[in-house]
Amino acid sequence: MADEANGVVLISANADDKCMSFSTFLSLHAQGDPYKKHGPLIPVDVYAIKSDFSDSYGFVSALAVPAGNYYFSPWLANSYFIAKRAPRFDFSVAPGEVVYLGEYHQPGRCVTGEGVVTNKWERDREKIAIKNPDIDLSNVSVRILRYSGDAVTGEDAPPADRYDEIKDINMSDIPPDTTSSLGTYDPN
Repeated sequence: MADEANGVVLISANADDKCMSFSTFLSLHAQGDPYKKHGPLIPVDVYAIKSDFSDSYGFVSALAVPAGNYYFSPWLANSYFIAKRAPRFDFSVAPGEVVYLGEYHQPGRCVTGEGVVTNKWERDREKIAIKNPDIDLSNVSVRILRYSGDAVTGEDAPPADRYDEIKDINMSDIPPDTTSSLGTYDPN
C-alpha cells in the first residue's frame, strides 16, 4: 500500500493475442540495476493467465514499491533466447503516491519487445478498482511511460555459455510516445 515509505505503481500490459513460446513480461528494475538483475515481472501476453481484457490479451497490475527511481523493460520468458537489445522506460514514485504509468501494448502475436505506451486510465481504472479494492484511486498521478534508451545492448547482454543454441533477438526501439493483485517489491 502507499504509505510514508512506499508508493504504488499501476500499469496495464497487453498484446493482440496470447503467446507461449515468446511470452513477454515487463521486468521492474531499480534505477542503476543491470537488465539481467530483474525484480518483479508484469505479464504482457502470458498464455497461462486469464486475460483482463476482451479486446486484447493482457492484464492490469498494481505493485507497491519503496519510493525511488525505477525502470521497466521487456523480458522474454524463453531462456533459449537472449535479448541483445531491449528498450527501457524510466519512472519514479514518491512516498504515499499512487501513479498510473499507462498501457504497454505489443501489436501482433508473440512480438519481442515492439510496443507502444499510451494512456488508457479511463479504461483501466475500473479493472484496477475491482482487482485491488484496497487501493485509493481518488488521487492517482497519471504519468505515462516514455522510452528512455536501451536497458541492454549487445555488449552487456547476459552470458550465453549455458545454452546449447542461442538465437539473438533485437528488441525494437519503442517510439517516444509503451493476476494482478497488489504485490510488494523490495529491491534490497
